[in-house]
Amino acid sequence: MMAASSSSAHENWFEAAREGNLKVVQDLVREMPEIVRAQHPISKETALHIAANNGNVDVVEYLVSQMVENDLEIEDNQKWTALASATRSGITKIAECLVRKNNRLVSIACGLEEHSCLPLQWALTYGQSHMVRYLYNVTPIQQLLANNGARGANVLYWSITSQFYGKLTNYGFSDLIR
Repeated sequence: MMAASSSSAHENWFEAAREGNLKVVQDLVREMPEIVRAQHPISKETALHIAANNGNVDVVEYLVSQMVENDLEIEDNQKWTALASATRSGITKIAECLVRKNNRLVSIACGLEEHSCLPLQWALTYGQSHMVRYLYNVTPIQQLLANNGARGANVLYWSITSQFYGKLTNYGFSDLIR
């Protein structure tokens, strides 16, 4: 069981990530460097997940600088990485920061079982056009091909459903359906 002061520090930690309070985040990392990998007791999100989901670019950049490559692959209780969380905010700068540190993130399917999708698919689902364009350009084409199970078909489906198909053909997306 956590001590009261540690519990309070963790509450402050997650709240600072949510609010984008970089100073509090930096202060807590100086006091407890291991806190960068701490997961929320219920959601299992790290502060990186929370900051990415809320579009807090400065906090994301700082946290990424304090983490090792594999830390960026930590999943929450819904099996989402911080990159998948970033697709909700649609802030491409966050995705770029994460992928620069760990380019495997674009190939990690996130979500529970049958709802598991690549970050590109989540960006399509959320209608984040700039994020879609960025992730399409950095996701290995092999991950998106129709012969890669349902994944390729899902990308095509969501691009049509989200009305991105026409835009994606300009990025070479039509290569996927040949």
